[in-house]
Amino acid sequence: MFKTTGQALHASYLILSEPAIEKSAFRAALIRAMEATPKLTARQGEWLDQLRGTPSGRVNFEGLTMLEIRGQCSLVTSAVDSRLPTAERGVILARFAYGEQKGEGIQALVRFCRRSCGISAFAPVYLLAARHYAPKVRREGLSLRDIAEKHGLSKRAVDTAARWMASHFAALELLAMQRLQAVFLADGLVEEAEDLGTLPATPAPRASSRRAVSRNAKRDAAEEAISA
Repeated sequence: MFKTTGQALHASYLILSEPAIEKSAFRAALIRAMEATPKLTARQGEWLDQLRGTPSGRVNFEGLTMLEIRGQCSLVTSAVDSRLPTAERGVILARFAYGEQKGEGIQALVRFCRRSCGISAFAPVYLLAARHYAPKVRREGLSLRDIAEKHGLSKRAVDTAARWMASHFAALELLAMQRLQAVFLADGLVEEAEDLGTLPATPAPRASSRRAVSRNAKRDAAEEAISA
Protein backbone atom coordinates (compact mmCIF):
# COMPACT_ATOMS: atom_id res chain seq x y z
CA MET A 1 0.00 0.00 0.00
CA PHE A 2 2.84 2.42 0.86
CA LYS A 3 5.98 3.18 -1.08
CA THR A 4 8.31 4.49 1.64
CA THR A 5 8.45 4.90 5.42
CA GLY A 6 8.01 8.67 5.44
CA GLN A 7 5.04 8.43 3.12
CA ALA A 8 3.50 5.65 5.23
CA LEU A 9 3.74 7.77 8.37
CA HIS A 10 2.32 10.91 6.79
CA ALA A 11 -0.54 9.04 5.11
CA SER A 12 -1.42 6.92 8.14
CA TYR A 13 -1.68 9.74 10.66
CA LEU A 14 -3.64 11.88 8.23
CA ILE A 15 -6.05 9.06 7.37
CA LEU A 16 -6.62 8.08 11.00
CA SER A 17 -7.21 11.72 11.96
CA GLU A 18 -10.32 11.66 9.78
CA PRO A 19 -13.56 9.89 10.84
CA ALA A 20 -14.32 6.44 9.43
CA ILE A 21 -16.70 7.26 6.58
CA GLU A 22 -17.62 5.87 3.16
CA LYS A 23 -14.61 5.59 0.86
CA SER A 24 -15.51 8.29 -1.68
CA ALA A 25 -16.40 10.77 1.06
CA PHE A 26 -13.22 9.84 2.87
CA ARG A 27 -11.12 10.55 -0.21
CA ALA A 28 -12.80 13.95 -0.57
CA ALA A 29 -12.07 14.73 3.08
CA LEU A 30 -8.41 13.84 2.61
CA ILE A 31 -8.16 16.09 -0.44
CA ARG A 32 -9.65 19.00 1.52
CA ALA A 33 -7.29 18.38 4.44
CA MET A 34 -4.22 18.30 2.20
CA GLU A 35 -5.33 21.34 0.20
CA ALA A 36 -5.58 23.22 3.49
CA THR A 37 -1.98 22.34 4.39
CA PRO A 38 0.13 25.51 4.02
CA LYS A 39 3.07 23.90 2.23
CA LEU A 40 3.20 20.34 0.89
CA THR A 41 6.40 18.41 0.35
CA ALA A 42 7.04 16.91 -3.08
CA ARG A 43 5.83 13.51 -1.87
CA GLN A 44 2.71 14.98 -0.29
CA GLY A 45 2.01 16.78 -3.56
CA GLU A 46 2.30 13.51 -5.47
CA TRP A 47 -0.11 11.85 -3.07
CA LEU A 48 -2.58 14.72 -3.43
CA ASP A 49 -2.39 14.29 -7.21
CA GLN A 50 -3.21 10.62 -6.81
CA LEU A 51 -6.14 11.37 -4.53
CA ARG A 52 -7.45 13.74 -7.19
CA GLY A 53 -7.13 10.99 -9.77
CA THR A 54 -3.63 11.48 -11.20
CA PRO A 55 -1.60 8.26 -10.64
CA SER A 56 1.65 8.81 -8.75
CA GLY A 57 2.58 5.33 -7.55
CA ARG A 58 3.05 6.54 -3.98
CA VAL A 59 -0.09 5.17 -2.32
CA ASN A 60 -2.23 2.38 -3.66
CA PHE A 61 -5.78 2.18 -2.30
CA GLU A 62 -7.07 0.04 -5.15
CA GLY A 63 -8.88 -3.13 -4.11
CA LEU A 64 -9.01 -2.15 -0.43
CA THR A 65 -12.11 -1.40 1.58
CA MET A 66 -12.23 1.58 3.92
CA LEU A 67 -11.80 -0.76 6.88
CA GLU A 68 -8.76 -2.40 5.28
CA ILE A 69 -7.16 0.97 4.54
CA ARG A 70 -7.55 2.07 8.15
CA GLY A 71 -6.27 -1.30 9.31
CA GLN A 72 -3.04 -0.86 7.33
CA CYS A 73 -2.66 2.64 8.76
CA SER A 74 -3.19 1.31 12.28
CA LEU A 75 -0.33 -1.15 11.78
CA VAL A 76 1.93 1.80 10.98
CA THR A 77 0.93 3.89 13.99
CA SER A 78 0.99 0.86 16.31
CA ALA A 79 4.61 0.26 15.35
CA VAL A 80 5.40 3.83 16.40
CA ASP A 81 3.77 3.21 19.79
CA SER A 82 5.32 -0.20 20.44
CA ARG A 83 8.72 -0.20 18.73
CA LEU A 84 10.20 3.20 19.60
CA PRO A 85 11.76 4.62 22.78
CA THR A 86 9.79 7.47 24.33
CA ALA A 87 11.75 10.39 22.86
CA GLU A 88 11.83 8.85 19.37
CA ARG A 89 8.09 8.24 19.52
CA GLY A 90 7.75 11.86 20.57
CA VAL A 91 9.47 13.24 17.47
CA ILE A 92 7.39 11.04 15.16
CA LEU A 93 4.15 12.21 16.77
CA ALA A 94 5.30 15.83 16.71
CA ARG A 95 6.25 15.54 13.03
CA PHE A 96 3.40 13.47 11.60
CA ALA A 97 0.44 13.32 14.02
CA TYR A 98 -2.49 15.71 14.45
CA GLY A 99 -4.37 17.28 17.34
CA GLU A 100 -3.94 15.70 20.77
CA GLN A 101 -1.42 13.15 19.50
CA LYS A 102 0.82 15.90 18.16
CA GLY A 103 0.59 17.64 21.54
CA GLU A 104 1.49 14.37 23.26
CA GLY A 105 4.61 14.14 21.12
CA ILE A 106 5.67 17.68 21.97
CA GLN A 107 5.16 17.00 25.69
CA ALA A 108 7.44 13.96 25.42
CA LEU A 109 10.09 16.14 23.80
CA VAL A 110 9.78 18.74 26.55
CA ARG A 111 10.56 16.03 29.11
CA PHE A 112 13.48 14.92 26.95
CA CYS A 113 15.11 18.32 26.53
CA ARG A 114 14.34 20.36 29.66
CA ARG A 115 17.58 21.42 31.35
CA SER A 116 19.70 19.70 28.70
CA CYS A 117 18.81 22.46 26.24
CA GLY A 118 19.86 25.11 28.77
CA ILE A 119 16.35 26.12 29.94
CA SER A 120 14.53 24.28 32.73
CA ALA A 121 11.17 26.10 32.83
CA PHE A 122 8.39 24.10 31.20
CA ALA A 123 6.51 26.86 29.36
CA PRO A 124 9.32 28.31 27.19
CA VAL A 125 10.67 24.83 26.40
CA TYR A 126 7.18 23.74 25.31
CA LEU A 127 6.82 26.79 23.07
CA LEU A 128 10.23 26.20 21.50
CA ALA A 129 9.43 22.54 20.81
CA ALA A 130 6.01 23.45 19.38
CA ARG A 131 7.61 26.19 17.28
CA HIS A 132 10.09 23.69 15.86
CA TYR A 133 7.28 21.55 14.44
CA ALA A 134 4.92 24.36 13.44
CA PRO A 135 4.75 25.50 9.79
CA LYS A 136 6.41 28.90 9.36
CA VAL A 137 3.08 30.48 8.46
CA ARG A 138 1.72 29.45 11.87
CA ARG A 139 4.56 30.82 13.99
CA GLU A 140 3.00 34.19 14.74
CA GLY A 141 3.91 35.13 18.30
CA LEU A 142 6.48 32.32 18.45
CA SER A 143 9.60 34.16 17.36
CA LEU A 144 12.64 33.56 19.57
CA ARG A 145 12.43 37.19 20.71
CA ASP A 146 8.74 36.78 21.60
CA ILE A 147 9.45 33.69 23.68
CA ALA A 148 12.43 35.31 25.41
CA GLU A 149 10.50 38.47 26.34
CA LYS A 150 7.40 36.59 27.47
CA HIS A 151 9.35 34.38 29.89
CA GLY A 152 12.07 36.78 31.03
CA LEU A 153 14.91 34.98 29.25
CA SER A 154 17.80 36.33 27.22
CA LYS A 155 17.53 36.08 23.45
CA ARG A 156 20.85 34.25 23.46
CA ALA A 157 19.60 31.56 25.88
CA VAL A 158 16.49 30.98 23.79
CA ASP A 159 18.49 30.87 20.56
CA THR A 160 20.93 28.36 22.07
CA ALA A 161 18.04 26.16 23.24
CA ALA A 162 16.38 26.31 19.81
CA ARG A 163 19.62 25.25 18.10
CA TRP A 164 20.07 22.40 20.59
CA MET A 165 16.55 21.19 19.87
CA ALA A 166 16.98 21.40 16.10
CA SER A 167 20.09 19.23 16.19
CA HIS A 168 18.88 16.67 18.74
CA PHE A 169 15.36 16.39 17.32
CA ALA A 170 16.86 15.74 13.87
CA ALA A 171 19.03 12.98 15.33
CA LEU A 172 16.04 11.43 17.11
CA GLU A 173 13.94 11.56 13.94
CA LEU A 174 16.63 9.78 11.96
CA LEU A 175 17.00 7.03 14.57
CA ALA A 176 13.22 6.60 14.71
CA MET A 177 12.90 6.46 10.92
CA GLN A 178 15.69 3.89 10.69
CA ARG A 179 13.99 1.64 13.27
CA LEU A 180 10.58 1.99 11.63
CA GLN A 181 11.91 1.41 8.13
CA ALA A 182 13.40 -1.92 9.22
CA VAL A 183 10.08 -2.93 10.80
CA PHE A 184 7.94 -1.79 7.85
CA LEU A 185 10.14 -3.55 5.29
CA ALA A 186 10.09 -6.78 7.31
CA ASP A 187 6.30 -6.62 7.68
CA GLY A 188 5.71 -5.72 4.03
CA LEU A 189 4.11 -2.36 4.87
CA VAL A 190 6.41 -0.43 2.51
CA GLU A 191 7.83 -1.39 -0.87
CA GLU A 192 11.31 0.12 -0.74
CA ALA A 193 13.97 1.54 1.56
CA GLU A 194 14.63 5.25 1.28
CA ASP A 195 17.93 7.01 1.89
CA LEU A 196 17.45 8.50 5.33
CA GLY A 197 20.84 10.22 5.45
CA THR A 198 23.29 10.29 8.34
CA LEU A 199 23.06 11.50 11.90
CA PRO A 200 23.60 15.26 12.22
CA ALA A 201 26.41 16.59 14.39
CA THR A 202 25.26 17.58 17.87
CA PRO A 203 26.12 20.99 19.35
CA ALA A 204 29.18 21.53 21.50
CA PRO A 205 28.66 21.33 25.28
CA ARG A 206 27.21 24.43 26.91
CA ALA A 207 29.53 26.88 28.63
CA SER A 208 28.76 25.42 32.04
CA SER A 209 29.91 21.99 30.86
CA ARG A 210 33.13 23.41 29.44
CA ARG A 211 33.85 25.20 32.72
CA ALA A 212 33.36 21.92 34.58
CA VAL A 213 35.85 20.19 32.27
CA SER A 214 38.31 23.05 32.77
CA ARG A 215 38.01 22.83 36.57
CA ASN A 216 38.62 19.08 36.46
CA ALA A 217 41.70 19.55 34.28
CA LYS A 218 43.12 22.15 36.69
CA ARG A 219 42.45 19.85 39.65
CA ASP A 220 44.22 16.94 37.94
CA ALA A 221 47.20 19.15 37.12
CA ALA A 222 47.42 20.33 40.72
CA GLU A 223 47.30 16.75 42.02
CA GLU A 224 50.12 15.77 39.66
CA ALA A 225 52.24 18.70 40.84
CA ILE A 226 51.70 17.77 44.50
CA SER A 227 52.58 14.11 43.95
CA ALA A 228 55.71 15.11 41.99
